Amino acid sequence: EGKKVLLVDADPQNTNVTRMAGFTKEQKDDMAGLVDILNGDVDIKETIIKLSPKLSIIPANERTASVEEIDRVITEKQMGPKALWDALKKVFVDGAVLPVLPDAKSVDATKTILETCETVKQSQNQDLNVLAVVFNKFVKNSNLARMAKKEITAICRSKKIPVAQTEIRNNSAIGEVYISHEGITTYDPSSSGAKNIKALSQELFGV
Repeated sequence: EGKKVLLVDADPQNTNVTRMAGFTKEQKDDMAGLVDILNGDVDIKETIIKLSPKLSIIPANERTASVEEIDRVITEKQMGPKALWDALKKVFVDGAVLPVLPDAKSVDATKTILETCETVKQSQNQDLNVLAVVFNKFVKNSNLARMAKKEITAICRSKKIPVAQTEIRNNSAIGEVYISHEGITTYDPSSSGAKNIKALSQELFGV
């Protein structure tokens, strides 16, 4: 509450964050974004767009980049093992929060992704740490979700990776923000999704 936030859309192939901010495809294509910064084509100040007095965005477009070194990356994208490897081996990320779906496919995928992080840490980036694994779209009364959570939690514990106590529950308000072009805490602050996001922020970052 009360803090100024810079939102960075780090997924040029699937620019959901930029779209949710209200920009059309034609507008996105004309914008300078994160890729242009990484390529050295523009200064970061030229890409920041103010959405409200306390919220700004660096948008994404569909151009691609060749990245050698970055200090920190925060991404909204839930990546697969290969995409994660490609990202982490090119940049110096000191912390990663990994969202996972509580389903059968995610059990093996989580193990592979954590092994990918270990490989990157050993061979490319010794400062890399997984801050937490977070369960996303969690359905509390689903046997499958509970079973998957148990399996994934066991994998994390075996690798000494923290699992966030806060789960992002599956709820309609989170889906609706894609149309409203607002953040969940603004669109419906009383929703379970907004409360989950605030609780997760407090748990992981103390804000």
